Amino acid sequence: MTPWPTPPDPPAANTKKAELEKILFSGQVEAEVAERAWEASERTRNDADTLTRDAAAWAAEYALEKSIHDARIEVAKGSIDRSHAGAEFIRNAAAGIATIYAAVLGVTYGAGDKVEQAPARAIIPALFLGVALVCAAAYVAFLTRGKTVPAPAAHNSLRVYQENRVNTFVGWVAAYAFRRAYALHAAVLSLAFGVAFLPVPFIDWSGWTVVVIPTACLAATLLVPLKTRSM
Repeated sequence: MTPWPTPPDPPAANTKKAELEKILFSGQVEAEVAERAWEASERTRNDADTLTRDAAAWAAEYALEKSIHDARIEVAKGSIDRSHAGAEFIRNAAAGIATIYAAVLGVTYGAGDKVEQAPARAIIPALFLGVALVCAAAYVAFLTRGKTVPAPAAHNSLRVYQENRVNTFVGWVAAYAFRRAYALHAAVLSLAFGVAFLPVPFIDWSGWTVVVIPTACLAATLLVPLKTRSM
């Protein structure tokens, strides 16, 4: 910003010169006033543009934050449906495999004129498939009381409080979905061992390993979920 024009000296004896200096000074003052008014308008316009850009940026940030919160809530709610769908899948798979297994045993040892007795080890796959079926059903149908989830912590910042509220909701859903995680994990392991033992009736397997290996697998089915359910 330029300084204001210097006022003219006191009127001299030459009246025309004094009048000219007066006119020149008036023009300089008007020019300075116009320049300062333009600079003020430019500052106002720049401030308005800055406010507009800031408002647009915050609006975009709020929209993004809302979409993220909505996505987190939807994913959290979907975990309940996914866990139930997983349990239903295991239950249907165990039941279907057990049915096919029983049919194969019937065809193998009960077809034709001579009926043969299936070996005792044929019960091993059926045992694991049955455990998988029971555990999967228990996860869905065995109702238990869940732990209490505390309310979101209060905060003087709205954004922090919103984050606390979403985290509380996600924690509540997780507590519901993982409440009987032991049964679901045991069902998965039992189904895996049951499928692995399907060839047992059709192979030559005897000795102490027939008892030890299935027992170890059953112990793993019951003990490993104690660790994995908290992971």
